[in-house]
Amino acid sequence: MLKSIVTGEALVELKHSVPRGQFVAYVAKNFTFAMGTAQKYMRFARRKPQILQHIEQLRSVGLHLSMPEALRFLNRLTAEEKPQPIKRKAT
Repeated sequence: MLKSIVTGEALVELKHSVPRGQFVAYVAKNFTFAMGTAQKYMRFARRKPQILQHIEQLRSVGLHLSMPEALRFLNRLTAEEKPQPIKRKAT
């Protein structure tokens, strides 16, 4: 998981150095993984503090964090950040 975060950090920096609109083609040409994987790695990099904290919590009970589990964890975080709809009282 840590390698995914480091790769994501490198991809985020790389994205800023590649001319606008050419990042997808650059990833396809220079990496063995697909753009979808690159996006996941960059997402891990943007949420590094939360993922590292979650990894430490899991390690404290003898578990590890797989990539699919990390994605589910990030999806829960994203869902919690979205504003909740206002529940109106029935009249």
